[in-house]
Amino acid sequence: MNFNNEHMNNQNIVTKNSTSSLAEHNSTSISSADYSLNVIFSQFENAADTKMSLILNLGVDSDIDLRKLLGRGVDESFDKVIYSLSSLAATQQSAVIDAVMRWRKAKVEPLDPSVIKRVRTFSDSAPLSRTRQIHSVLKERQSLASVFILCRALIEIIKKLVPGSLPDDLGENLEEIVFNQLKKADPEAIKRSKNRTASMDLFAELIGELFILLML
Repeated sequence: MNFNNEHMNNQNIVTKNSTSSLAEHNSTSISSADYSLNVIFSQFENAADTKMSLILNLGVDSDIDLRKLLGRGVDESFDKVIYSLSSLAATQQSAVIDAVMRWRKAKVEPLDPSVIKRVRTFSDSAPLSRTRQIHSVLKERQSLASVFILCRALIEIIKKLVPGSLPDDLGENLEEIVFNQLKKADPEAIKRSKNRTASMDLFAELIGELFILLML
């Protein structure tokens, strides 16, 4: 699952000889906004990574339920972190969206071999526990869980925006990404997997929020 991502570059340059109080005010304002984003995004990143670690370290001999692990209302502290991050979207739309997209992009990295070894140690001796099969199960788990978290964050971010506040190119890019995921989805695979169903439900909710935002 590919998500376009751009690095943020919000540097504020004030010349040495500038004595403008307006420039100083803008510098302070931008620095404060960036600081708030860095702090709150770090909280989101730590909480999301902790969730990912928990999910990847669960045994593979029985299926997991992402809704019960990551859904709304399951973990109040995790919900609050997502809401805190989304609250910044009113003034930092692109930066907040770029940050969560970047987090998701990092989750397609290769699995840590120690995770595979640890899961295999605690798994039963059934055929599913073979290394190759464990790797396949964990990679799918990694992908679906990170998409689930991304969609939850994006839904709350979009809800905080007012019509006209999302740059056209960013809104269209998000819409295209989500539509592509829905179009590429395998209906039979979705029917067989409650976690794929959960992810598709979130994609549908996200496209609904985007439609409301972009059409008003």
